[in-house]
Amino acid sequence: MISAESIHYFLQANFDSRADHITFLNEGWFSQAFAFNIEDRAFIFRVNEYEEDFLKDQFAYTHFASSELPIPKIIGVGKFDDQKYFAITECCEGKIILEDETDTTFVPSLFEALDALHALLGRPADSAE
Repeated sequence: MISAESIHYFLQANFDSRADHITFLNEGWFSQAFAFNIEDRAFIFRVNEYEEDFLKDQFAYTHFASSELPIPKIIGVGKFDDQKYFAITECCEGKIILEDETDTTFVPSLFEALDALHALLGRPADSAE
């Protein structure tokens, strides 16, 4: 696991010397995520072994992001070390939906995002394709 201290050093040396308040958020099978600030702006720093994952995120932001389909803006993608890549995105409001299986308040916004995605693909949301 990569430490918050090594992320802090990396950000200050390679991104912005004002980066601070680095906080570990979570990790999954492939990535680790950290939050950090630059003055009053919040960002997310992710690290994983597959640059393609981050390039897909960048493609999604560039081609699909809208107010109906919020996708975090990619600030940068690059090499973290000899084995890992990083992505820096703007921090967006959100919620981990699997934390509380009884909470269904996210369902309407989930369907709104799916409707927006279907509209981008040029077919109605109730299409059987």
